[in-house]
Amino acid sequence: MNAKAYSEVAFILECVDDNLKNKIPDTLLELVNKKKIKYYTPNIDINKPLCEQNLEHDTLVFLAMLYYNCWCENANEKQEILEILKMNEK
Repeated sequence: MNAKAYSEVAFILECVDDNLKNKIPDTLLELVNKKKIKYYTPNIDINKPLCEQNLEHDTLVFLAMLYYNCWCENANEKQEILEILKMNEK
């Protein structure tokens, strides 16, 4: 993953509710903050859906991984995510 993608992820996570952020392992948050570009602010409009923004592919992959591994509440939700990811591969 490139530094720009880490910067985008870090910016997005700053906007995420603390309840969700607290579900992410500290080591992963530390990695994101270590790998991001220090003096770069991504051009992300928090009022627009992420799918409408020009984000790095790696940013979207990382966020999908976070959703699946940290934010899904149950096996059914994880299965739904896997089905969406499979459809997107086609």
